Amino acid sequence: MEIDSQSGLTLEELRVSELLVEAWNTWVYLLGRNAEGIEYVRFRDGIHMAQQVLADRALHRAYPNYWRNNAPREEPVRTEV
Repeated sequence: MEIDSQSGLTLEELRVSELLVEAWNTWVYLLGRNAEGIEYVRFRDGIHMAQQVLADRALHRAYPNYWRNNAPREEPVRTEV
């Protein structure tokens, strides 16, 4: 698995990221210059959510012991004062 040194994404993930940008640009063009409203907001939020998933994958890969993916969390140790 080859990782892009600037983004931390695999080449496949980087391609998905590029496609998300293309999807966004096409969507805004489709809506026109005065893009606004619920369609704009929902599509924007969907793109941002997908971008966050990609970022999370890179983060989990870079720091697997800290950012555990689907791993159960240990309960914090409580100390009596």
